[in-house]
Amino acid sequence: MLKRVLFIGVFSPTHSKNIPQLEELRRKGIDVTTFDYRANTNKRRGPFKWFAWRLFWALKLPFFPKPVRRLFYRDPARQGMAKELFSKIKGETYDLILISKAEDLHYKFLPKLRRHGPLFYYFMDYLKTARIVEADEYAKRCDYASTTWSDVLPFFGNTRKLHLIQGASLQDYKHLKRRKKKHDVIFVGMIDRPRRRLLSYLKRNGIKVEVYGPNTRNGPRYNQALTKLYQESRIILNINRPGAGFSARVFDAMATGSFLLATHNKDLEKFFVKGKHLEWFATKEECLNAIRHYLKHHKERETIAKAGRKKVLEDYTWKNQIERLLSFVEDHNKRKKT
Repeated sequence: MLKRVLFIGVFSPTHSKNIPQLEELRRKGIDVTTFDYRANTNKRRGPFKWFAWRLFWALKLPFFPKPVRRLFYRDPARQGMAKELFSKIKGETYDLILISKAEDLHYKFLPKLRRHGPLFYYFMDYLKTARIVEADEYAKRCDYASTTWSDVLPFFGNTRKLHLIQGASLQDYKHLKRRKKKHDVIFVGMIDRPRRRLLSYLKRNGIKVEVYGPNTRNGPRYNQALTKLYQESRIILNINRPGAGFSARVFDAMATGSFLLATHNKDLEKFFVKGKHLEWFATKEECLNAIRHYLKHHKERETIAKAGRKKVLEDYTWKNQIERLLSFVEDHNKRKKT
């Protein structure tokens, strides 16, 4: 049984997925020490943090050779953050050190960090981002690694690895009150070219999708405001990133009891049944036809949405995922002892 855990992640924005993970670890009676690497880095930049963030992230773009890309870590704010981390944990040991992405912390520090306890690299993003942040360099220096996208697993090499999806917070969604539907179709997320093309196609064919996100006119929605928006929507459109996986937005949307229409991918098939828990599409024509169908067939849509909510709250909560993570580590520890 793990008793002491160091969790290196992001805890300052209230919508960070590290927060429900942290809460579930503490519900298990684990003594968890946190270190917010991103907040620590940003506080060192002062009024220039946005400019510095963009400048150094530009260095990570894949068309630069690796020596240039690694100048990313020469950022004085990142170096100061690493120094503060090691100052904080000086003389401490942990049963597990959980590293959630933590791209600001250079992987060269991981062997030093490992002196304080075994390392678990928890990666929650798709393959393109994994390549940009060199997630494989982190994974191979850790005792364990997990990814929410199954096609990232081979990228991690021979590390003890686990396909560990995200989840929904049972406490946030279990006792929701029903709300009147106000929106036909919504999309929540960043707008990139593939997403814009699909949304434009739907608009040309008479389907107006209300869009919410950091780079949209409506702006983003988080926490209770996002839950309310989901509940008030007849169809939630989820346009997945390229690759096999999907984000926590799938679980959050379905947990509200609203109908989810998502881009098809391999991982969705592992966890849900098409037409029973949600619906998916492979082409823009399929997306258009599905929207038209489910806007007309209210009872069918609500039956699927209800079943989807039940499935998520029973099988895909953060409680479930943290239990899988802990079991994975503890099973290995038992085998090591025998």
